[in-house]
Amino acid sequence: PAAPAAPWQVEQVERLRLPTAVPEYWSCQGAWTVPVDESTLDALREIFGDASKLVDCAWRIEKEDLWIQYAEERNKVLQQMEQLQRQEIFLEQWTSRVEARKLPGELFAEVGECFLFQASDGGLDIV
Repeated sequence: PAAPAAPWQVEQVERLRLPTAVPEYWSCQGAWTVPVDESTLDALREIFGDASKLVDCAWRIEKEDLWIQYAEERNKVLQQMEQLQRQEIFLEQWTSRVEARKLPGELFAEVGECFLFQASDGGLDIV
């Protein structure tokens, strides 16, 4: 059997991991698209400013297997970023005005996470 990891090794492994579980605010209904709650819709309207009158509704895509794949890749990026830091290569963190708003969930700046939006003119049906 393998020897147990030294405490500093366990600490380092835990530090290199971001959450992989689906976000707490997800409905977990097994649906692909879920309407966002009113507070999220209000935050989106604030983000879009003058164009907010065009924001009638919003949906979130909730696909658990894709989320898990994304979260694992995000952890790989974190490990690569920490390798760069150990080599004294530092990258500037960037945050847009969107990230400062009150949208649900947590963004991890250390891996450059940001929100992405897709819009339609309302004439599209999502199946």
